[in-house]
Amino acid sequence: MSPHTWLHRHDRLFLRIGRRTEPVPEPIEGLLLHGPDDLTADVGADLLRLDGTLVALARRLRANAAAAAREISRSGRSAGARTGTALSRADAVAGHTRVVEQLDDVTLTTDLLREFVISLAADGLLRDAAAGWKRNPEPPAHVEVILDEFLAAQLDRRRARPEGDGWGGTALAGIEEFGAHWRREPDDDPSELPPHYLTGSWTLGYLPTTAEVYAVRRADGPHTFWLLGTGFSTLDQVTGVLAPILPKMRCPNSLILAADTIRAARQSRGAHSHAEVG
Repeated sequence: MSPHTWLHRHDRLFLRIGRRTEPVPEPIEGLLLHGPDDLTADVGADLLRLDGTLVALARRLRANAAAAAREISRSGRSAGARTGTALSRADAVAGHTRVVEQLDDVTLTTDLLREFVISLAADGLLRDAAAGWKRNPEPPAHVEVILDEFLAAQLDRRRARPEGDGWGGTALAGIEEFGAHWRREPDDDPSELPPHYLTGSWTLGYLPTTAEVYAVRRADGPHTFWLLGTGFSTLDQVTGVLAPILPKMRCPNSLILAADTIRAARQSRGAHSHAEVG
C-alpha cells in the first residue's frame, strides 16, 4: 500500500507526502473525483489505475482515428459522383477531426499525470512508477532483438525444445520462472487482476543449454524475442540477479529495468573475474 494519503481541503484534492501537501492538478483531480473508480487508501494504485484508464482510452481513440481515416479515403475515391457522397466525405473529415482532438486531450492529460507523479519525488510505488516512465522503452543497445521466438530457436538449435511445440514449429527450451507480466510501452494491456492497472505482456526466461537470459512477448502476431544476456551458467545465478526486481514487474517499463539489471550483473561478474586474474 502507498505510504501517502489523499486530503480534501477547501473543495480541492491534495496529496499528503510526509509533511508535504501537494495540490493535485485540476484535470487529474476531476478524473480522480468524478471518474468510474472511487479513491482508495492506496494513492499509488489510484494514480496508476488512472494512468491505465487513460492509456486504454488512447488506444481505442487511435483505432477510431485509423478507422475514420480509412473512411475519408473511401469517400475520397468516389467524391463528386453524387452530392450525397461529398457530404459523406465532409462528415468523415469532421469525425476524424473530433477523434484526433480527443486523442490529443487524452495524451496531454496522461503526460500531465506522469509529470505530476515524477515531480513528487515520492516513495514506494510512485517512486517506481516515476523511474519507469523516465526509462526509454526502446531495446537497449546491448539487447539482441529477433523478430520471433521460433526464429530464435532455429538460429541456434540449442535453444529449441527437441519435441517442438506441437504446432509444426519449434519452441524455446527455456525455464520461465520469473514472471509473465513485464511491462514495456506501448505493449502494456489493461488488467482485471488486482491491482487494477496496466500489466505487461513480456515473459522472462533462462536457457540452460546456451546460458542465456531472454524475454519473449507472446501476443498477437510474431512472438518477439529479446536476448538480454549470456554467460549465466546456472539457474540460481539468474534467480539471484532477478529476485530483487521481481516486485517491480508491474511498474512501467520494467522490462527495460530487467535488461539493465542483467547487463549490470554481467559487467560486475566480468570485473570480478578480471580482478581475480590480476
